[in-house]
Amino acid sequence: MRRRKERSEQISGGLVLVLIGVGAWAVQSDAMSFREVLSFWPVLILIHGVEKVLAGRMAWGLFSVALGAVLFVEEWREYVVHDGWPLLLIVIGLGMTLEAFKPKTAGSKATIVARGDGG
Repeated sequence: MRRRKERSEQISGGLVLVLIGVGAWAVQSDAMSFREVLSFWPVLILIHGVEKVLAGRMAWGLFSVALGAVLFVEEWREYVVHDGWPLLLIVIGLGMTLEAFKPKTAGSKATIVARGDGG
């Protein structure tokens, strides 16, 4: 369990650094104003939720993800309503990524093949 928590903290720490870097780049390249970058603060709650899900604290993690999503949509309502369809791709991609971190069950085909028991 401790290893799982360390991995989730490392992932969330990396995501926060990426977010800060993208925000700094957007301001420096005049793609966005500093105020616009600050309006992405709900993404930090989303990242916190992902960290909790990866650490095995499903209820708190899913609550944080939902709260972050609601606050993000509220903050960026006009964009989400009109041009927000890429958010669907982001959510699907995050789901696929999180799926990769799920532990395999002992009887799954991937485990059997990896042990050399399967055909």
